[in-house]
Amino acid sequence: MRRVILLSVILLLVSMGMAVPAHARETMRIVYSEQFQPFSWNESGVIKGILVDVLDEALSRRMGLEVVHEGYPWERAQEMVKHGQADAFATIATPQRLEYARASAHPLVTITFTLFTGADNPNLDRLRAARGLDDLKDFTFGANSGSGWSQKNLAGYQVKWLPKRENVLKMLVVNRVDAFIDVSQSVRFNLKKLGLTDSIVELPHVYEQSDFKLFIGNKSSLQRILPAFDAVMEEMQRDGTLQRIYETYQ
Repeated sequence: MRRVILLSVILLLVSMGMAVPAHARETMRIVYSEQFQPFSWNESGVIKGILVDVLDEALSRRMGLEVVHEGYPWERAQEMVKHGQADAFATIATPQRLEYARASAHPLVTITFTLFTGADNPNLDRLRAARGLDDLKDFTFGANSGSGWSQKNLAGYQVKWLPKRENVLKMLVVNRVDAFIDVSQSVRFNLKKLGLTDSIVELPHVYEQSDFKLFIGNKSSLQRILPAFDAVMEEMQRDGTLQRIYETYQ
């Protein structure tokens, strides 16, 4: 239906002799991690999440692009943009990603990394007093095997690597691990889904903060829309749209 409406608008503008924005006739293919709730996940073949909603509002509703949202294993999604099989993804800037894609100036969402532990962990007071990883050398961490943050920051620490975030949370409940540092919004979402909000405590100290930005690959013809996209994102922040989307997933 959206495609039909857009085509009708384009035909009307042409019939009136008005110029049609160059990007209005193009399709943008965006790829996401299919297992990163609440930012993006695959549910019955449909990709959902905060990133999807933000980009659909900005690119489709406000900029008139046809947007296709697809979920894949995260490594594959990045390779697709790198090799020109997809236009864009949304994530944290790294030197490696900036070699093959250009990032937006305006963030889609800011993520934080905080520490989670069992509500009845006997070391709760010591964990609460920690202000950095150096204060946590005596503790055992849980981490899911796909966590780039844990792989980078927990080398030399006692870590139990588990296949999924849910596995780590269940280990926290029974005090098999002391600490789990991960993306705050994602852990909170999973705690609610698993019914563990009373069994696990989030401590307030922020260990890291990062911005998720839109990356458009160097092989995509759509890099030129980034200035307009940044302007639209600023508008969405001013009018409260971004905050309303975030609150939907709390």
